[in-house]
Amino acid sequence: MRRLSLPSFALLLCISLPCVAKAQSGGGHTPYASAASETNALIKSTRGVTLYVRGNNVTANAGYMVLINAASVPADTSTLTPLACAKIAANGDAELFVPAPIAHNTGIVVLFTAATTCFTRTNTNAPSGLFTVLYE
Repeated sequence: MRRLSLPSFALLLCISLPCVAKAQSGGGHTPYASAASETNALIKSTRGVTLYVRGNNVTANAGYMVLINAASVPADTSTLTPLACAKIAANGDAELFVPAPIAHNTGIVVLFTAATTCFTRTNTNAPSGLFTVLYE
């Protein structure tokens, strides 16, 4: 299996400037980088493909980072059907290993939840932080 990594231009953009979403010319891949701390992000509201997901938790609250197939961010206490999920520690980082592109037939949403599993959205005391996503 091949590990996909974020192109260096997106990391450099995020390190040297405020993190903002910028499109890559050619190749069809688009990077998303949070401009400010957030608990969720609607990456794309139509069908797409996820290639890479990383979260940086900037709070003292642990939880999960969840990738779902949805055209909008689900409400608090919603049941989730994760396509991928990673435990994220307080003030920690998490990366979703994507061995092959993950297809979304509805949309691409990534979120943090304070629930005890990846299958429920809980906003109360949820981690908050920055997302970096590479998608098509």
